[in-house]
Amino acid sequence: MRIPADVDREDPLVFGLSARQLCILACAVVVAWLLYEGARLLVPLPVAAAVVTPVAAAGLAVALGQRHGMSGDRFALAAFRHARAPHRLVPMTDDAVPSDAMRSSDGHRLAPFELPVRAIGDDGVLDLHPDGAAVLVRVSLINFTLRTPEEQSALVTAFGRFLNSLHAPVQVAVRSERADLSALVQQLRDAAPSLPHPSLEAAARGHAAYLAVLSRHHDIVRRDALLVVRAAAAVPASDLLRRVSEMSAALSEAGVVALALDGSECAATLQRAMVGSATTTGGMSAPTEVVHGAGAAP
Repeated sequence: MRIPADVDREDPLVFGLSARQLCILACAVVVAWLLYEGARLLVPLPVAAAVVTPVAAAGLAVALGQRHGMSGDRFALAAFRHARAPHRLVPMTDDAVPSDAMRSSDGHRLAPFELPVRAIGDDGVLDLHPDGAAVLVRVSLINFTLRTPEEQSALVTAFGRFLNSLHAPVQVAVRSERADLSALVQQLRDAAPSLPHPSLEAAARGHAAYLAVLSRHHDIVRRDALLVVRAAAAVPASDLLRRVSEMSAALSEAGVVALALDGSECAATLQRAMVGSATTTGGMSAPTEVVHGAGAAP
């Protein structure tokens, strides 16, 4: 049995439009008509029509438009909520701070940062109480375009079997971060003198110099792909880890290496996602110490 791709699409009523779209169009027509009737009493008809045109166009865009798979009205509502929501989140332990005091030094609004993770187990299980638990799985990336048509067909078939085997929601998160080549450059320089031939030593030093120049003048980006496996609160952690093992076996048929992260790796991954890998905490004052200015003496 074939399942249509637009199974979640609302049923059309008139001219292929849903009830929500008809309501939005009706409201836009009424507002445009009222604005036109009021404007034509004060300005000439061409000017009144020009005033009404943006309102009518906005109503058509909201009712009939789509953006990233979302209908125009839902996208407009999401954009409005995003514009009004604070864009800077800070960790807080005091809930009695008034909202008018939640502002940074440059005047931007702040909001408490509420991380859904309550605890991280040694086995890598994230406690999302009361939303259940989750496990982070790091998956390798494959170059699909460099494969032959036969290999591409086999990969698609294997990945399709993996998708058909899912009986619980999963999330695929791919993030890019700046790669630090300093450790690799230093490793090449340290290993160069131990090479058996002077030409190999010169090649290693030349490659280290090339990587240093490349890192200095360009932003080297690496991609980190994670598979987030979720489970309800009633599911034991052992069952969640067993599901992860089964998914890893299914992905191996598609040439993807999937490894579940342990507790320390999960903590490091979450920290990089929130504050970045370049953030340092050296030189910060302790919670009980008095914070002094840059030129003030302690």
